[in-house]
Amino acid sequence: MVWFANGLAPKSALVFYKGSYFSPSMFARVKWVDDTLAAQGVAFTINQGYRFLGVPADRAIGQADTSTNEALAHTTSTGDGNQWYQLGRQDNGSTPSAATPGTSNHGEWDIGAIDSNTNNEAARDAVMAQVGLARTISSESWHAAVTGNPSVNLDQETDDDMPLSDDDVKKVAAAAALAVFTTPINNANGEGTPAQWFSSLQERLAISVAALAVGHGTTAYVRDPNNTPAGDSPAWSSDVFAQMQRAMNDMRADINKILKALAAKQ
Repeated sequence: MVWFANGLAPKSALVFYKGSYFSPSMFARVKWVDDTLAAQGVAFTINQGYRFLGVPADRAIGQADTSTNEALAHTTSTGDGNQWYQLGRQDNGSTPSAATPGTSNHGEWDIGAIDSNTNNEAARDAVMAQVGLARTISSESWHAAVTGNPSVNLDQETDDDMPLSDDDVKKVAAAAALAVFTTPINNANGEGTPAQWFSSLQERLAISVAALAVGHGTTAYVRDPNNTPAGDSPAWSSDVFAQMQRAMNDMRADINKILKALAAKQ
């Protein structure tokens, strides 16, 4: 059984969903909550799931950040609001509480926690209760942690809802790389055509060259859509495979259509 110490899980072992990372088991709970609340018309915004440990120097960054939106979190060693950073924010009163680094339930692999906002706390809390999530800090209405087992079946997701395997990512990368040379970026093909799916991948991943590198297990540079502000030049990342995995999991429904199309051709 896979297990990682508090806050030390690698990004490659986590599922990236709506701007946050989650362990696979926590992702199943959060996805069910998100889908159920959406069906009820209840707003549900994910602020943070898995919280990386960081390093002691990140505490000073947190102490200097008195904003209400964690404006300096991107400057930490992990690039987000990690556990040491949160301790610094507790020091300056920006957050009411913070766990001792290495003990946060946000960083627990087999338990987990989520911070979220909603326009209907009663509805959100009721739905979360069905997957074993509950508020555990009285001063933080946004915080919920695993307190029990789900009372609903979380195994009813379709294939399009499940994180992609490493092999799937490589298959799609190779197919998208080929499509880069044969499909215009903003093509006018009809909805549902493989060309349109590939075009979307081109714009969001820019993996025409990186696909070959990933296929051979090497490293190259690709555009990082998660760190590219609108209208700016793309940021660059050397972590090709992790970047593709995160972005592709975020687009897994479209990716699975491509995989099925590829399988049909074989």
